[in-house]
Amino acid sequence: MSEGARAYAVLVIIAAAIGWAVALSSSQFVGPRREYSGVYRLAFESSSFLEGAKAGIRPVYSETTYGYLDQESIALPPDPCGEIAGGYFPTRTESFEIRFIGRRKPDPARHQTGYPAEYLVERVIDIRSIEHLC
Repeated sequence: MSEGARAYAVLVIIAAAIGWAVALSSSQFVGPRREYSGVYRLAFESSSFLEGAKAGIRPVYSETTYGYLDQESIALPPDPCGEIAGGYFPTRTESFEIRFIGRRKPDPARHQTGYPAEYLVERVIDIRSIEHLC
């Protein structure tokens, strides 16, 4: 095999590996992107998202509407308790009504697989604080 053919074969293998990795990672979130709304509860080691919930209205628990929502993809409003703790409040507990465009992965997710699903937020439409504990 010539040196050029060998280099081409290596490139094909690398491209195939990258394509396989991308396909594998993107297939975790099933179904089309859609709008979700509900309540996101932010709390130390117990944050959760409950689809369909609203301020004062909590639907019955269901594995099809409860899950983990990745906080890193959301720009949260400022912490109302931050000034009390000098800008650092490690046990922030707050609830938000949120609407977003995203996808859902119906597999055990995150902290000790304690969530029946994970929600991927691609774009926040609206978010507002509905409860906070300082």
